[in-house]
Order: sequence, then C-alpha cells, then structure tokens
Amino acid sequence: MIRVVFRGPRWMLAATLLGATGSASLLAPRAAWSQEATLGPDDVIAVQVANHPEMSAPEIMVGGNGKIALPLVGDLTVTGLTLAQTKTSITQALRKQLRNPMVTVALVRGRARQVIVLGSVTRPGPVDVKPGDHVADVLARAGGFTLPADSVSATWTRGKMAPKTLDLPRIAASPEDKANIALLPGDVLNVVPVPVSRITVAGEVNAPGAVSMRRSPREPRVFDAILGAGNLKARPEEMRGTLTRSGSKKADLNLSAIFADSTSADNLTLQDGDLLTLEIIQTNVSVVSLDNLVKAPGNYKFGADPTAVSALVQSGGLTVGPDNVVATIRRGSQIIPINLERAVYDPASDVKMRDGDILLLAYPEGPQITLTGAIARPGIIRAKQGATLIDAVVTAGGLTFKPDQVRLTILRTMPDGKQITLGIDPVALWDLRDLSQNVRMQEGDLVVVNQGAVSQTVFVSGEVNAPGAFETNPKDSLPEVILRAGGPTKLAYLTQVSVTRRDGSTQIVDVSPSLGVNAPKLNFPLQQGDIVVVPANPNRVLVMNAVTTPGYYPIPSSGTLTIGDALLAAGGARAGAKLKEVAILHRNPDGTVDERLVSLNYEKNGKLAIDTPLRSGDVVYVPEGKMGPSKFTEVTRTVGGLGALLRFGTIF
Repeated sequence: MIRVVFRGPRWMLAATLLGATGSASLLAPRAAWSQEATLGPDDVIAVQVANHPEMSAPEIMVGGNGKIALPLVGDLTVTGLTLAQTKTSITQALRKQLRNPMVTVALVRGRARQVIVLGSVTRPGPVDVKPGDHVADVLARAGGFTLPADSVSATWTRGKMAPKTLDLPRIAASPEDKANIALLPGDVLNVVPVPVSRITVAGEVNAPGAVSMRRSPREPRVFDAILGAGNLKARPEEMRGTLTRSGSKKADLNLSAIFADSTSADNLTLQDGDLLTLEIIQTNVSVVSLDNLVKAPGNYKFGADPTAVSALVQSGGLTVGPDNVVATIRRGSQIIPINLERAVYDPASDVKMRDGDILLLAYPEGPQITLTGAIARPGIIRAKQGATLIDAVVTAGGLTFKPDQVRLTILRTMPDGKQITLGIDPVALWDLRDLSQNVRMQEGDLVVVNQGAVSQTVFVSGEVNAPGAFETNPKDSLPEVILRAGGPTKLAYLTQVSVTRRDGSTQIVDVSPSLGVNAPKLNFPLQQGDIVVVPANPNRVLVMNAVTTPGYYPIPSSGTLTIGDALLAAGGARAGAKLKEVAILHRNPDGTVDERLVSLNYEKNGKLAIDTPLRSGDVVYVPEGKMGPSKFTEVTRTVGGLGALLRFGTIF
C-alpha cells in the first residue's frame, strides 16, 4: 500500500484534487454566473498552477488600477476580462517560464455587482444583484413602479445590444415565464410611461367623463373608449354617436357595426383630445285619424327607426281592418303612401318613420257603409269604389246566421235628403239566383241584418254606439230607442235628431232634455218603419297628446266648452303634462291657422286661462315632459305640423 504525503496548505490540496479530477473551478456553485461576469476592482480570485504551488495564490484582489500581482509573474491587467479570458492571459504570461502551464482561475469573492434601473420606479439607480436574479426581482428591489402597472413599459439592454422590450404582463402573471429574463451585472432596465390619449366620452354611457387610453400596443379605438366609460345605456341600434376632433371635425359613428365587429373599419382610431357623444335616439311621431280609425290617436316617442306598423301598435291598433284604411305619412311637404294591408305581414313593405312625421289614417275613396245586426264585425266600413252588397257583407266578416234565417234591409239616403228602405232577399242574394239583389252600395248606406221576422221596426243610425233596426212597441219613446241603440256617442247633436216617416215627412226633435237622469219623458211615439238619424255635432274640438283619452269632443248645443271642460272630457291631463305650454290652434275661414301657447294658471282681469271658451274646430295640444328649451322646440314643431294639417283641411 502506497501512502501519499502532501506538504502544503489544505486549499491547495483541494485544488489539486479538483484539478486532477477535471472539476470546473474552486467555487463551482458560482460558476454559471461568474463565467460570464467580468472582473473589476475589489474582486478576489484564486489562481492555481498545476504542480507549481510557488506560482499559485489562494486569494488575489484586483486592485484599483485593475491589476493583480502574481508570484514570479508580476502585475497583470484583468479588469474587464472574464475568468476564462483571465486564465488565458495568465497562461500566456507563464509560458515565459513554463513549457506547458496548466492554470485554473476561480472567483473567491466578488465585488458588489449591480444592474442599473432607470425611469418610473420608486428608487431609480444602481440595484445590487446576485446570481439567479431576474427582472421581477430587480424591479421589486427598486421599489416597484410609480405608475399603475398597465401604464408603463420597460426595455432591457446588455452591453452594446439594442434595447429589447420586456413583456411586463407575462412577467407579472408568472415569474417562471421565460419573459422574466435572468439579469447580469451591468444590465440596464428602463421603465417609461406608456403614451396615453385622453378621450372625453359624453352622453348616454354608464360613466361619462374623461377616459385615459393606452396607445400601446395599439392606438385606442371607439369601442375601447365606450367600454372605458362603462358601456352604452341602450342597445347600439337604439343609439347614435358622433366623433368630434379638433373642436369642429365631426364624424357619425355606426355603433351597430362597431359592436358587431370591433375589428371593422367603422371602429375608428382615436386621438388625444377627441370627444365621443352618445345619444339615445328618440323619434316623435303623431298618429292622427279623421274617422276614429285608431284607438288612441296622439303623439308618441320611439327609439331608432320606428315604422308605420309599430306606430299603429303603440296607438292601440286600428278599429277596422287594414284593407279599409288609407294611410299616408306627412313629412314636411312630402306625402308618403303606405299599403298597410301588405305592411302588416310583409316588413319590407313597412315604412320607417322619422322625427316629426305624422301618420294620417283615413277611409279609402269609396262609400262609407254602416252594417249592423247579425254581422260578424258590425260597424262602419269604407268600401272600395263600386262595391256591392255582397262585397260589404264579406268585408264585415259575413253573416252570423244562414241566409234563410235573416232579414236584410238597406236604409239609403237619396240625393234630395229623403231616405228609402230597400228590402233584400238574402237567399236569392247569396245563391246568386237574382243578381239584382246584389245592389251597388252608396255613401251613407245602412245595412241591417236581423234574425227572423220583425213586425214593427224602427231604424236608428248616425251618432249612436250600436246603430241598427229595433223592434218597438207603442209605449217606446224616441229617447228609449236611442238608448237601446247604445246611447248617443260623445259627438251626437241631440238637439237636431231627425225622424223620417214612411210617408216621407221628417221631423226634427230635441231629445237632449230627455236623456239625463230623472229627465222628463218625451212624448213622441214611434211608428213602423221610422228612420231615426242622430247627426254629428258639427261644433267640436280635438284634444291631443298628454291627456287620458285624446279625441274629438263636442261643444254643447246650448252653452260653451272651455279649455278646462275639454280637458275634463278627455279624462284630465296625464302625469308630466306641461299645463303651462298648452297649444291652441284654429283654422280661419280664409285658410290661415292661428297658433298660440297658453299657460292654464295664467290670470287676467280675474279670469283664469283655463276658463277660456273654445271655438268649433279648435285643436288643444297638451305637451308632456320636463320644461326646457328642447321641449319647447318639440311643441312648436308638433304645433307646426298640426297647423299644416289644418291648412290642408284634413283634421276638421
């Protein structure tokens, strides 16, 4: 057994053994970092020359001049050299004395090593680093950002290489990500604020105001700014938007296209100082019927792109079938016809309404006919030109009994004012055995269909709620028969009721005193075949918009109708009605229209404006909504539209 005795320091024995086995250095744990680092003043290295301990040194400090002093070699400059480069330099110096020197160089103790952190951090400047430090470690050691993390960007520079942008979101999300680069002494991190654009978003968004938008990694767009302001308060198709730039340049925004595809060209790029204005679209449309063809005429507010059919639905719907209505849209001086019958089932035939449009409904040009009795849809229809009795009955839904179970009569007013009765054979009519029974209808015809035979019949027509033929007895009076006909309508002119006898004579009867509660009985017996006509009161006013029941209201035949009376008859003003801006319009005989705004609480000479008497043909328009210049403009615009209708003579 051979015993080896080594005479020398223990560190050299370790170095010798490591060198013999081919290990990397005296300080293996630091090798990965130290091999890339460069030496400088205050670094301490170990130099081992194999088999020459007299030329080796366990600790040599790099001096302030950047040199080390080696035994038997002298001073050698090592500042700026890596360990590998230092080994090469020492090896070359020793070749003057040794044939093939074997040199090992290791870092024993390094000086403080630093990375420079610049810009928007709490403690900018040099930051000490140690092996294994990464970007996140150094930024944390620099105190973190002085701005929100999403408002900064950072670059990394090493030596002479070009700066590289760091992916800060990835680094923050996962420190293990490869974006979190391992740093070396001398590296430079530069943290700078991300350029931002300040955009003002005004109008119907959830958080209006100034929005700061990052200009990296791309310039902000309209969609980004709207989301930054809390998003829209309504659906994109119900809103309009404008982009204002430099105080004067404006562009309309296609919000529907932007929200459908944020990558589309409609999603405009924004600049610093831009203003986005978002509004909910409001379209004011008036629905007017001259013949009570709609249940609730008046002024209605819609969102974007209302149509004629949607306006009819909002106003309660038609009181007759769409085939019996002629509809037009008055848009300023333009008149646009609508085929309602087709628009109901074909949306492509519907017409979009605009702000200020007036939808006017009237009967078609043709005879107006009243059908009553055993009819599927009794009431008034406007037949087509040249319509026959069968056409009229079919339009009203047909008979509710078989032809041999009814009696059919036409009450007709002749050009000279006399009324005649035409008896029709329903069986011959329906079987087409006698074409003469299918008479051509005329304006004002009253078609009465009764089940079975009636021994004595009185015909009631005109302004009653259920016109038709009624079986009477000698004790029935004229007011009783009118009440059996559903009573007078609100437009009935009760002082001028006419009764035409079978001999052609006509009497005018005032039934108004006999229709009230506890009213005296009118002594006017009826006879077989009497024709009772309750005419419409020619003196009436139209009350519109913010009232409970808009419509026409008569002026009493004896007495007056004040503004207050008209509002009371219309059920009173609705909540939000602007009673200080009630519009009164009147058409003069020369065709001009008087227009005035009245404050109902105004008092003059001891009299309130609400007690002002109305004239026949007046239109009372009650606006609604909060007071303000915009609403006043709306009232005057609507008043102007109604004034145009009055000038055309289409309301009265």
